Amino acid sequence: MVHYWAGEREGKKPVSGDGLYYIPDGFRESARGSFETADLAESTRRYLDRAVPNPNSYADGGHFAGKVDATRLEQMGGVARAAEGRENMAGRDHVVADTGDEMEIGAEAAINTAASSVESRNSPIFRGISDAV
Repeated sequence: MVHYWAGEREGKKPVSGDGLYYIPDGFRESARGSFETADLAESTRRYLDRAVPNPNSYADGGHFAGKVDATRLEQMGGVARAAEGRENMAGRDHVVADTGDEMEIGAEAAINTAASSVESRNSPIFRGISDAV
């Protein structure tokens, strides 16, 4: 089975000899997914916040309701941390995508500068520079 990276389908060259591609939009899409997940976690936290057990509904003097409430509070903290973690991941994905865009612009500028100083884009010198970038 052969696996293709999106870059291959788009005609992009790998950034290294191992076939890895840098695709900024992939990081941005990941950030969108992380933001959606954070929103869902926050929605779950709000739901748990409203689901308070009534100790008068149980004949054990509130012991069971207290245990349920302790579990609810623990779960609220967990989903709040999950939401925060996903928001942080999304922010980092955007930073990586923006950094990659800047690097791509710089690499293109370097290639164009090198191309203006050699006779042909097909010369061995130019090919070596563009392959290295």
